[in-house]
Amino acid sequence: MIKLDNTLRRTIKMEAKMKIFSRLPVCVLAVAVYMLPAVFIGTMTALPLDAGLMRIIRMLLINLVCEIVILGPIMLGTQYCFVGIARGETPEIASLFAPLGSIREIFRGIRMMLCMLVRMLLLVILPTVVYEVALYFVLNMLGDAADWNMVMTAVGVLVLVYCLMLLPAAGLGASYWMGYSALRDDPKIGVWRATKEGARLLRGQRREIIAFTASYLPWFIAGLFTCGI
Repeated sequence: MIKLDNTLRRTIKMEAKMKIFSRLPVCVLAVAVYMLPAVFIGTMTALPLDAGLMRIIRMLLINLVCEIVILGPIMLGTQYCFVGIARGETPEIASLFAPLGSIREIFRGIRMMLCMLVRMLLLVILPTVVYEVALYFVLNMLGDAADWNMVMTAVGVLVLVYCLMLLPAAGLGASYWMGYSALRDDPKIGVWRATKEGARLLRGQRREIIAFTASYLPWFIAGLFTCGI
């Protein structure tokens, strides 16, 4: 089990910056390989403002299937590449597309993407149900005659509480990504077991994982202006 204390977090971040910048072209290409089809899928399944319910459901289903079937194998290749970089290796550009050359790896990528989606869904079900029920009762108590500012304040408080309830789920969800490392090391391991192994390595350290993930917030914000690069 890894002890993710402050010293280790600083060391990981420092080493990550050094390794990324030393292999920046490969990292940029890895992100582009995933982002370009993701943007294309998002554009093709975009909805107009006047879309009906059935069209919304249909396009959401198409988007979900495309993400699992197309982006799953691509994500597997990019994660294999990043795991190699994190270990000090110099992966070849061709390694990004290696899973696409094997039927077994293609289906492995699809299963991993589906596994991650299912696991994240299971983590957010309870907080979402609590939020929706609380929102329903609060809006009913306030009634139609309630002041608009009061309604917005109540909704804002509920949204804040909802986000706080999601923090433990975010911490556990982040540990599931370590499953890609297990998949790379062991061709025989299943995706569910791989994500379970990733969570086991950081068991009991959800607060540390949340703090570690939050420390990358400036990187995430900067990534919005560079398409994730």
